[in-house]
Amino acid sequence: LHCCGSHDYMDWKDTKLGHVPISCCMNTTSCDTDDVKQIYTEGCYDKVVNFLDANIGLVGGAALGVAFFPLVGVILSCCLAKNINKAKYEQMA
Repeated sequence: LHCCGSHDYMDWKDTKLGHVPISCCMNTTSCDTDDVKQIYTEGCYDKVVNFLDANIGLVGGAALGVAFFPLVGVILSCCLAKNINKAKYEQMA
């Protein structure tokens, strides 16, 4: 996403780390995290919200796709339990 921190890169200054992590660098192989020109300064929160807004159909479709199989499993489990319970009480001839 090319971002750093929640609101901006300064969010990292108040953490136990005390400085911007290497993941905020534009070039992770050689980066001075104290040099603002070498790091992403824009925060990630707005970028993630904008990405989700722009791709809400894809996100919703993926969520439904992931939820589909467990839901089918629950429905089939209920059908199986109902049939097992029903078979218990059938008369034997």
